[in-house]
Amino acid sequence: MDVLFTIVAKEILKGSVVGFFRDEIEFGSRALGNRSILASPRDGNMRKKLNLIVKKREGFRPFAPSVTLEDSKRYFDIKEPVPYMNVVVKTKVKYLPAATHIDGTSRVQTVTEEQNALYYKLLKEVGKITGIPVILNTSFNLKDQTITISPEQALSRFLNSDIDVLVLNNYLIFKK
Repeated sequence: MDVLFTIVAKEILKGSVVGFFRDEIEFGSRALGNRSILASPRDGNMRKKLNLIVKKREGFRPFAPSVTLEDSKRYFDIKEPVPYMNVVVKTKVKYLPAATHIDGTSRVQTVTEEQNALYYKLLKEVGKITGIPVILNTSFNLKDQTITISPEQALSRFLNSDIDVLVLNNYLIFKK
C-alpha cells in the first residue's frame, strides 16, 4: 500500500491528473477523497486543464484543496476542522494557485486519519515528497455526469477522458 501512495504522490508532483476510486462512496454533496480527481494545487495551469480538458466546463470554476488537519492552519485561515469541504476560507500562501479562487479563498477540506485513513496517508506522502501536504480535489465525474459509483464507471471515465492515472482500489492503471 505504501508503494501505491508513493507512486501516486510522484504522479501528482509531475503534473498528472489522477482518478481516485477507493472504498465506499462518500455521502453528501462533495467528493472527500474516495471518488475524486486529484492533481497538484501548485501548478497554475492545472485549474484550466481540469476545467477545459478533463471536466469540460467553464474555466472560472474553482477546485478545492484537501489538507491534513494538523497542517491546515499553515496554509489556510481556518478556525476549526472542515471535514466536509463546506466552508470557504482565505488562503495564506501564494503557491497554491490551482486551489485558490480569484478572491484569494479556497473551499478547503481538512483530513484526519480517523476520518479517512487512506486519503490521509496519501496527503502525508504528498507532503513528504513535495513539502506541502495539500492536494487539489474535485469530484470524479465528467461533464453532465453524476459522481462515479462503480469500478466499471471509473474505468470507463478514465478511458474516455484526459485523466492520466487511475487508482482503482489497490490497482494503478496508467495511460500510454
